[in-house]
Amino acid sequence: MVFGKNTLVAEHSASKFAFYFNAIDALDRVDKTTDSVKVSYAKEWAATRTHSAGINDVIKPFDWTFSSDYTGTLINPDTVTITEIDEEIDMEKLMQRDAILHYSDVLLYEDELADNGCSIMNVKIRVMPGSFFILLRFFLRVDGVFVRVNDTRIFHEFSTNYILREFTSREQKFSVLNERCAPGTIHDLEFYSKPQTLHRLLDMTAGKREKIAFNKP
Repeated sequence: MVFGKNTLVAEHSASKFAFYFNAIDALDRVDKTTDSVKVSYAKEWAATRTHSAGINDVIKPFDWTFSSDYTGTLINPDTVTITEIDEEIDMEKLMQRDAILHYSDVLLYEDELADNGCSIMNVKIRVMPGSFFILLRFFLRVDGVFVRVNDTRIFHEFSTNYILREFTSREQKFSVLNERCAPGTIHDLEFYSKPQTLHRLLDMTAGKREKIAFNKP
């Protein structure tokens, strides 16, 4: 289900630069030409789908998991300068017990993949007295095959003239997760539905860090 009216906008009042998060732009980043699951995980897919033989090439291939590397839409991008950096977001600052002035959790789209798992993208924001933090997360579970988590973290301290944005993509096969998990969780669907728990068990496959600096007037 696509929640086309659900959006999140974080705007810099002086420059009118903004992050705009919406389902349409997120889905536009989905691969429209390749069934990436069957290509990358052919053996695992065949083993878990006993009735899949004979249906190849019936439908034009596309990424039916709706995997997206969307990191947000930039409004008035000419008002900022974006550079790749090595600097990480200071997660310890985010763990401080600052007062939360505003919090929102916005669901952009979700799908049960014809009972083969789940595909969800949502974006959360929390605003503190001295900063704001945004987490855009795509979570994918293809039952018996693999799990993927694409995270975009955006952090801005109001005392600075720049924003930090980090993107990471992590995934792992079910067979490997079963080896890494504690006993008793292998068949626990609830466990495999919690990206915040699975995150530490996944291997990173892609990553990018950026500094988005406001241009001087």
